[in-house]
Amino acid sequence: MVPSVAIKGSIFPTVTISPFIRPQMSPTTSAIAMPAGIARTPQSAATLFKPAIAYRIRPGGFLSTPFPKDEPQARNPPDGALIDYYLKANASTAVTLEIMNAEGQSVQRFSSADPAPRLDLQTMPITPDWTPRVVTLSGRAGMHRFVWNLHYALPKALTGDGMYRFMNGDGLWALPGRYTVKLTVGGHTYSQPLEIKEDPRIEISPEALQQQFDLGRAIERERLNIAEQSTQAGNLRAQLIKARAKASGILAREIEDLITRIDAIAGVKPEENPANSVGLPTTDFASLLYLQGAYANLGASVESADAAPSSGKQQTLARYQMMLGSALSKWRSLKAADLPRLNGELKSAGLDQLDLQIKAKD
Repeated sequence: MVPSVAIKGSIFPTVTISPFIRPQMSPTTSAIAMPAGIARTPQSAATLFKPAIAYRIRPGGFLSTPFPKDEPQARNPPDGALIDYYLKANASTAVTLEIMNAEGQSVQRFSSADPAPRLDLQTMPITPDWTPRVVTLSGRAGMHRFVWNLHYALPKALTGDGMYRFMNGDGLWALPGRYTVKLTVGGHTYSQPLEIKEDPRIEISPEALQQQFDLGRAIERERLNIAEQSTQAGNLRAQLIKARAKASGILAREIEDLITRIDAIAGVKPEENPANSVGLPTTDFASLLYLQGAYANLGASVESADAAPSSGKQQTLARYQMMLGSALSKWRSLKAADLPRLNGELKSAGLDQLDLQIKAKD
């Protein structure tokens, strides 16, 4: 145990600590050392404690192979905003925690009903020891600590894209400023203010951080558009595969031709080869599949450090915008001209017509 002293709501160690270990306050200690500011009512079912100031400290990332099991070590506390709350009894309904920005917009929302991530040992590319421990929101009676990692929510349609997959699990970094934490238990909402500050070791203006955030948001919007169009193309392709199995002659060849054109626009994910972990050099530099990965990697680069976007990143975005415009123009043309024509031929042949609004079933 590390001796410590509380000074104005902060706890400082009184002895030297290994650089690999940082002291972590227990929820009870945090509540005692924290200044007045507790969201609760008499006989309330829950208590939300005022979070301490959170700093935008970037995690260290991969620092080589984990220590051997017999190496003396201790768990570091997580990075982000530490949110402590107390439940008098087990919650009868889902407990929710929402982070709101100064404009009243939702930044992140968590629920005790959210399923905990499950590790699939059959598909994991790394050992479970290298997987960060995820703490989910709890609805059980007692004292709880939840950690928000100071990121916006990443839309589900965007998870897992790009070369840097380990960086694609979170949305944009939240800007320094004032936020509100809202805990809802049994229909009652408890609120506390939360302040985020920039890493004190970094000198950067609020304007530069805003430019970085705005560029990251613009990239995210384009990625969402690509994901929507790619999903639509995939659904149409699946319907065409079924129609081809029932067609014959000229109609079958026209269906095959349209499938080929969709593949050229949307891209085709190469088959995985366990014998070749590196993969083959790509020859696709124009499809939606390529652009989704390119935008994802650009977004990861923009978010990789607290700095205003460089001219190189701006120029790269402009080049991607031109490529995306060309791909989407071809896709719109296919939907506006080729799809209605083929639907007319399918109707004449007594086959089901293609519908962009429905998802093809396997």
